[in-house]
Amino acid sequence: MNTRLSQFWFTIQLALFAGLLFSFYEIPRVINEQNYLYFHLWHISLGVVSKLALEILLVFSAAGIILGLAGFAYPASGKTTYLVILQGFLIVLFLGSAVLIKRYFADALPGHLVYWAFDGNRWIKEHITFLGFFLPALFIFSPVIAKKPPVFSIILKISLFFFIAATLILKITTTVWGLDAQNHLKSENAPNVILLTVDTLRADHLGLYGYSRNTSPALDQFGKENIVFKSAVCQWPKTSQSFAALLTGTYFYQTGCSINVATQFPRRNLSMPEIFLNAGYKTAGFVSNANLAKYFNFDQGFEEYEELWKKKSGPAREKQWDTADIVVDRAERWLQKNGSSRFFLWVHMIDPHAPYTPPAPFDTAFTQDGRNEYDPVTADKIKPHVFLDGKLDPDEYIAQYDGEILFTDSQIARFLNILKELHLENNTIIVFTADHGESFTEHHFYFDHGKFAFEDCVHVPFILKAPTHFTEPKSIDSPVSSIDIAPTLLGLANITLSRPPFQGKNLNVLIEGKAQPENFQYQFIEAGIRENYQRAVRDKEWKLLYAPDLEDQKDLGVGAFSLYRYTQDKKEVKNVIDAFPAEAGRLKGRLAEWLDQGLKKDRVGPSSAGQSNQQNIDKRTLEQLKSFGYL
Repeated sequence: MNTRLSQFWFTIQLALFAGLLFSFYEIPRVINEQNYLYFHLWHISLGVVSKLALEILLVFSAAGIILGLAGFAYPASGKTTYLVILQGFLIVLFLGSAVLIKRYFADALPGHLVYWAFDGNRWIKEHITFLGFFLPALFIFSPVIAKKPPVFSIILKISLFFFIAATLILKITTTVWGLDAQNHLKSENAPNVILLTVDTLRADHLGLYGYSRNTSPALDQFGKENIVFKSAVCQWPKTSQSFAALLTGTYFYQTGCSINVATQFPRRNLSMPEIFLNAGYKTAGFVSNANLAKYFNFDQGFEEYEELWKKKSGPAREKQWDTADIVVDRAERWLQKNGSSRFFLWVHMIDPHAPYTPPAPFDTAFTQDGRNEYDPVTADKIKPHVFLDGKLDPDEYIAQYDGEILFTDSQIARFLNILKELHLENNTIIVFTADHGESFTEHHFYFDHGKFAFEDCVHVPFILKAPTHFTEPKSIDSPVSSIDIAPTLLGLANITLSRPPFQGKNLNVLIEGKAQPENFQYQFIEAGIRENYQRAVRDKEWKLLYAPDLEDQKDLGVGAFSLYRYTQDKKEVKNVIDAFPAEAGRLKGRLAEWLDQGLKKDRVGPSSAGQSNQQNIDKRTLEQLKSFGYL
């Protein structure tokens, strides 16, 4: 009997060890290949406790195998009894901690692991059911265990009961709390989705937003034919922070990014490309700003992701291999190969970013029109990477900036034409926007962005083409934000989540005229270069800026609060907080409510946690970050 029991013990322990080892190494690898889950999410979403439990289970299973080999009988040895009890406890701890973390930290953790590990992947879903019911049943109904010893049998059954209960709770949790599995392609007619973005593009330097120079003929026409949001803002006027908010549909503070440049995009975020990928879409990104490097995790959710500053496919312009024409070339090549599949594509062009060096003939397009709006500045005001041949007249810099826009516009025209040639225009949703604008000399901030939450840096273009839903062009004046893009695109693609993590709003009800006005009355913005950074609230006419840092107050010449009527005071230089106390009070109330909501969340918030180690960044990425003044 002892031999039989030892063999049974050894077999069970070997199977448990193999299963746990497979779970620990193979499942994260398989999911990682599908971009659903990254390995270190086992440290974050599941929690250190549960991962530690899994590791200890492996150790104890190994110990069980050794005991079996040594000849210890399963029910006869006190050592093996304690071992099995410990195993049952650890299994409950492993599964139960996932439930507890999901239940009590749902606001901080959007639920990647519970959804992807147990509902988002059919293989895992089936096998967790097997582990939760079949394996315990094997123990409980084994005639060996049923015979003796009775005390141990009771203890074992109790531990296995908790194992089954934990499995049931986990399965229920994935339905009630987790993201459901409804985000699949509803039909063969599901639309393609393209996110088309341009770096450092002020809305007020485009014709469709009232600019006098003809910088954007293609975009102007695109806007006339589709839906234009006239009062759109980015969430934070820096590339990393802005796109982190855009891709997650959440405010910057919720993403866990730091306020620095070259910052990490924490993997714990649920990003829009991941959702599209899990819904059956092919996903690809072609980006030209090194802040969006794979190193910083912005490739999360993309099957293909090209860092175009690392390419040198344009010999005539050897030093500027990441310009818009090359971005379009690479996107075209991908579309020719993958256009027959349902896809989500991100195309990002950096050209308007300083230094302003458009190619000929765009470099002379606006240099002779006599524009003279700004007074010359001293050389110390202009950063070295921006400086153009000793020029001190801001109008000359702006002429080159506008030339960059015109060049980018020509490439956008080419890209839109490619979509027509590939017969994709009628079933492809396109969002065009920018990550932020640019300050020229406003508020003594020269040819840069990110320091203040003023319109020159936060007002961005936003055009939506949705031929599968809206055929009539429309101009919308209600304030909207870049965090509204993710829920809007997923809504248009008919992708649903049972518990959406978004803080942005689905704009489709606004387009259809079914929205309650109060739901789209205010937008909130974050900005700054200091730890105690600025927040702002903005409606159709007014903006209240809250600058708690004394250095910011000194730079601006205002107190903690300042009020601007930005629709009339275009450059926001007149603080009218004393003249309009009612408006200031109303906006202070809204800002306080928003800040309170943020404080109630178990959030990571901006900190040094998102900073990167520059020593580990590849040489090309480091070079581009330095050339654009980021480092």
